[in-house]
Amino acid sequence: MVVSWTIGTSPDAELVNSMLDAAIETVADTSDRPVVHSDRGGHYRWPGWLSRMSEANLTRSMSRKACSPDNAACEGFFGRLKNELFYPRDWKGTTCTCSRDLKGALLRGLFLGAHTRCTTPSVDVQSVPRFTPLEHHGIQVYQKENHQRLLLWEVSVMQQGRMKAHIGVDADSGLVHTVIGTAANVNDVTQAAGLLHGKEKHAWGDAGYQGVDKRQEMQGSKAKAKIKWHVAMRPGKRKALDAHRELHKLLEKAERLKASVRAKVEHPFRVIKQQFGYAKLRYRGLQKNTARLTMLFALGNLWTARKRIMALQG
Repeated sequence: MVVSWTIGTSPDAELVNSMLDAAIETVADTSDRPVVHSDRGGHYRWPGWLSRMSEANLTRSMSRKACSPDNAACEGFFGRLKNELFYPRDWKGTTCTCSRDLKGALLRGLFLGAHTRCTTPSVDVQSVPRFTPLEHHGIQVYQKENHQRLLLWEVSVMQQGRMKAHIGVDADSGLVHTVIGTAANVNDVTQAAGLLHGKEKHAWGDAGYQGVDKRQEMQGSKAKAKIKWHVAMRPGKRKALDAHRELHKLLEKAERLKASVRAKVEHPFRVIKQQFGYAKLRYRGLQKNTARLTMLFALGNLWTARKRIMALQG
């Protein structure tokens, strides 16, 4: 949704500063202090822009070079504006300085983007109705009741803005066979049953999987109940081992053996971070992020098995 806008014939300081002033006025009487995303343009590094951001207590977010998912919403709006309002028309002979048609087209684009495009809050609730961006963001041009409900949805989405991936990896090949995406506050052990493909005889996990063999979903399946689990000792308990006692030495060796097998599950994460550059997560909804991670781990499998694949091709 467009919060503020300005039109000018030159991308100077006055153009961007006046736009920012108008945007700040929309939150001046509230406690909201949103993050302001932008690209790496020089307009957003000038003293006037920086001083306004500091005085309004707003947080700057500038995308890194050749990577613009932060300000993608703004770029997407310009894309729709061009495709639906500018490209279909013939603008020959029209100048920016005197054209009312140009300004009128932009105003129509702003109106359509705010009133007619439907968006759905990013929550897993089937009964959630669809709203236009003005309603979705709780702008007080609609009923106050809608504003309060939408505000609760936005808070809920922000609280779930962190996620993590649980993966199942074959101990022999090192390939990922299962990917599950959850919120960051979900305990690892609760996803253990979903990470099994059903033919395992042994399974390894870190200390977060303590007690996995006693869980109901494991006991309820004969195949899963027969799996031998090798779960790491809790760090505090392992740290308390006495290096001078023979039994504790054997326990330490056993933990190292577990870790050497369990390390296979860390390699796919290294591949998608280093080979594919996915070192920082940008939350776009749990379903979208999980789909992207699934694709990345699939590509990671191809990377891991590239030598074997090439050998088969001769």
